[in-house]
Amino acid sequence: MQAVRALLHEIIGTLRDLSDGHQHAAEVLSILGRMDLSAANQHHWTPSEPVHACELQRAIGEMPQNLSRLADGLQIALPQLQWRVDRGVYYDVTEDIGNDYRTGNMHCELIGPNGSTFHHDDFTLGLFLLTPNILYRDHVHQAPEFYLTLMEPTGWRFGDRDWQDVPSGTVIWNAPETSHAIRVYDTPFLSIYSWTRDIHTKCRVVPRGDWREIETELSAN
Repeated sequence: MQAVRALLHEIIGTLRDLSDGHQHAAEVLSILGRMDLSAANQHHWTPSEPVHACELQRAIGEMPQNLSRLADGLQIALPQLQWRVDRGVYYDVTEDIGNDYRTGNMHCELIGPNGSTFHHDDFTLGLFLLTPNILYRDHVHQAPEFYLTLMEPTGWRFGDRDWQDVPSGTVIWNAPETSHAIRVYDTPFLSIYSWTRDIHTKCRVVPRGDWREIETELSAN
């Protein structure tokens, strides 16, 4: 499992390199700096074949050149990683999160409270993937959320503001209870993510009137 620990340290290095000066990246790095990430503290879990293996391989292959070391580390660690699809963990079944998200999401939690490589009761860090041409509908959650995007471009909507496209290497910070949505184009969405506290509360959907229009447009591509 040395490759998984090496991947985690490569993620930490990427956070330092690409998010220098961002106060919320510093918060994530500060929490990581207080953790014991040595081999003696590492948990060993049964790896799982990614449900969206083709999209993940495509994302790794299309990560920009400045992220080549992270891409290589992810490729090497891949046979040892445990990937999960969110099936009711983050959303109640009554929440109208949409079929795009339910069938197009996947995450690998490297640090967290359950089934992670390193344990933390109230902090998560890992990798998050969404398949191409889908909408991750507007939603909120109590946990503050950090993203570092690894692919480009991706569309984001924050609250009532207009959609904006961001490139790879963009730091995204979603403050608690702040509405946000993700629009994925032809390239899979892959990011480093972290919930920095209050991680045990579920997400809630924020209804918007343009979901069907956006989903129809994306599915036509």
